[in-house]
Amino acid sequence: MPVSPNALTRIVQESGVMERAFQIRTQLVTEAIPIQVKAVTSTSVSYTILPTDWLVIADTAAVTLTLPPAADQTQVFVIKNTSVGNITLDGDGSETIDGAATKVIATTNSLTVASDGSNWVII
Repeated sequence: MPVSPNALTRIVQESGVMERAFQIRTQLVTEAIPIQVKAVTSTSVSYTILPTDWLVIADTAAVTLTLPPAADQTQVFVIKNTSVGNITLDGDGSETIDGAATKVIATTNSLTVASDGSNWVII
């Protein structure tokens, strides 16, 4: 005899299977993805981005922000230009950003970059 969808839902709810599945999923996500709080840095001078940074806000035009070595990074950096002019984002040494030595970020724009292990890519 077929079981109605309502009866099946009631059986699953009463058994606690869904609640236990949710608990297991929550535990797996919590253990697999450690949350790291990163710094928000605001600068009005040229600045070398630190591994502890996450969001870097440039509030003065004509500054250069230099990324850390790509080989050492497993995180994403967000760069925001709040100045009235352009800022420059530069890779470490000869490293590139999407194939270019530098990227200009216009006023009010932002750029998000991640390391591919040897250079930087815009995401």
